[in-house]
Amino acid sequence: MEFEFRQVTNKTYYFNDTNRVLLYKLDDNNVVLFDSGKNTHAGKKILNIIRENGWTLKAIYLSHSHADHMGGAAYLKAETGCEVYAPEFERHLTIPTIIEPGFMYGGFPPKEMCLPFLCAEPCPSKLLTDSVLPPGIEMFPLPGHTFNMYGFKTDEDIYFLADAYVGSEILSKHPVTFLYDVEKYLETLDMLELKSGKYFIAAHANPSNSILRVLSKNRENVLEVLDTIVSILKEDDCNYDQLLAKVFTHFHLIMNFIQHYLVGCIIKSYLMYLRNEGLVSTKVVENQLLWYSL
Repeated sequence: MEFEFRQVTNKTYYFNDTNRVLLYKLDDNNVVLFDSGKNTHAGKKILNIIRENGWTLKAIYLSHSHADHMGGAAYLKAETGCEVYAPEFERHLTIPTIIEPGFMYGGFPPKEMCLPFLCAEPCPSKLLTDSVLPPGIEMFPLPGHTFNMYGFKTDEDIYFLADAYVGSEILSKHPVTFLYDVEKYLETLDMLELKSGKYFIAAHANPSNSILRVLSKNRENVLEVLDTIVSILKEDDCNYDQLLAKVFTHFHLIMNFIQHYLVGCIIKSYLMYLRNEGLVSTKVVENQLLWYSL
């Protein structure tokens, strides 16, 4: 995708990249960002455009701490002196950022998972609250994708929804998309169906004035993953690696060292949801933890 800068309304713009970033004009001279780009290279492009327009970057409001959302923050803060804010708990993951790959791996992370796409350059941040937002901006929780993600709404009725959902083209290529809490993720999709706005911008979906269809696609995708796991376990009891292999085969995913842990982290969240719902359980046979369908 070509990096572009697009105006939506009088005060609201976004950077069109593989990971979209929102820009909001405080006045003729000052702007703020919602998220910061996927890496330093994206941060440089963003800052060049800000300076070409004669603006000063005053603050960055991070939706959450994933590397592709905070990857440009350290560079932008160093270059401009802007403040960086992140939601409670998420801000503790902005430094040290090695916690993120460690969480996904489940232990001390291997070097392959400490590259910029999973482990951003550390950037200290302050607590994101209503009181530090510019006048006219609202924040609201978007639980499920990660520990404590937030979305934003401008006074021009523009929503920035970070990773609350992904586009259909991404779902077709990556059907097991990242989420942390399945129950909360589904609740977020339900909540967003009730939102009305002029324009909706998410990080990994085409901006649109209506998101009902894409929300439905995301819900269907989650339910398909859940049904797939239950169907696999109805056929046979599986240990975790056996189940993961069958999930990869079903969705035509390619296994490698990183994907084993990245997708595996997601499948563990699905398993906990199914276990809490009383649809699957575990037993120990010959020192193997086996999952089975109820």
